Amino acid sequence: DRAMEAYARLAELDPTRAGGYLRDLLRLYVRAGRRDDALATAKRIVERTPGDPEARIDLAQTYMLYNEPEEALAEYRHALRLAPDEPDFHRQYGEALASQGRWGEAQEAYRRMLDTAREDSTRLDAVNRLGVVYQQQGRLDELLQEFQARVRQTPKKLSAYQEVAALHKIASNYGKALEVLDEAANAVDDKAEALRLLLNESYSLREFERAAASLQQLMALSGRPTVAELERLGLIYYQLGDSDRARAAWKRITDEHP
Repeated sequence: DRAMEAYARLAELDPTRAGGYLRDLLRLYVRAGRRDDALATAKRIVERTPGDPEARIDLAQTYMLYNEPEEALAEYRHALRLAPDEPDFHRQYGEALASQGRWGEAQEAYRRMLDTAREDSTRLDAVNRLGVVYQQQGRLDELLQEFQARVRQTPKKLSAYQEVAALHKIASNYGKALEVLDEAANAVDDKAEALRLLLNESYSLREFERAAASLQQLMALSGRPTVAELERLGLIYYQLGDSDRARAAWKRITDEHP
């Protein structure tokens, strides 16, 4: 309560920093479960800076928290009119729509997230979210065909294979996902990065034979395996129950990196 009083007073005393103080005050009201005060403060932030998309997002999140989805969706749309190229805003809007079972609109939001993504990791996140929405509608095969066509159009682009593999994982076709990444390792120019991706996915799916093979190929590319690579190879063999090959891999560390 004393902290709330302090932030409210600071917002009055220091108009130039009032936005930051009000956001801190908003977080405290939410933690304290003071719904009306939280909503009033979020609205006050918007009133101070109506052209700030982040202020609209704060208000939208507060509405969602207190189960007022229509008001929240209106604020998300306002934020997107102010900042149409911000993928994270499209993500949040899609999540809000999906929480209400509005699958078609959520699908469009995630497609906008995909279109505005500037990094491969954001694109992959959008594809995963889009895949879940299509699966909810029983249309995942349709989306898979669309992204498989992207691979054919850009056969040297690793992220295109990664996106198709992600959709196979959503469908629980884990073997097919690894086949796609194996294909990528043979097709793309950055073979090392493709092998790392295949290694990590194989390991996470407990396909240890494939993981070992991927790691050996990766080590062969450099010609001088690192300590970390040898350590991991030994661990993979150990998880396969092959103690001899595990010991041999770990012994190479002392031999080659004394």
